[in-house]
Amino acid sequence: MPQRELEMQLEPIVAKSDYHVHSIFSDGAETFGEIARAAATLELRVVAICDHSDAYMAVYGFPRLGGWKHALHRWRNMINDVQIIRGLELDLLSPQGEISEINLRHRPGFLILSAHKGVYEGTDDSVTEAYLRAIDRHADEIDLIGHPCATYFGAGWDEGIDIE
Repeated sequence: MPQRELEMQLEPIVAKSDYHVHSIFSDGAETFGEIARAAATLELRVVAICDHSDAYMAVYGFPRLGGWKHALHRWRNMINDVQIIRGLELDLLSPQGEISEINLRHRPGFLILSAHKGVYEGTDDSVTEAYLRAIDRHADEIDLIGHPCATYFGAGWDEGIDIE
């Protein structure tokens, strides 16, 4: 399939979904219900609420509001037709590809893997290899890579994670 044809097929899906949303249970500003209302206003069909890992919350000093994983698991969108997916933004921890909370007992339906400055324990130039090791070990569990062009590891948009 030609690249442009593939892009045209994906565009409506991407434009109507957001798979990386945080709530008041990490560093977001809205409740689950407020997220659902905002998503409907933006005409989104699908939203994945993926709050930060415990590792991120501890490093950045956010209070962990008790029971957030269970709250999202039990919460149902009765407000509108936006599909809300329960998720979690896991953290890449080390150059060996270790991931926070990968062995959760109550696994969310959608997992993002991100490297965050201060949580990731490797050097800036080891991030790409760490992602590859993590993906090699946990490809079946990771749904999305978060922040692939982040500048906080000393790289700009043209120098981010080497995704080729």
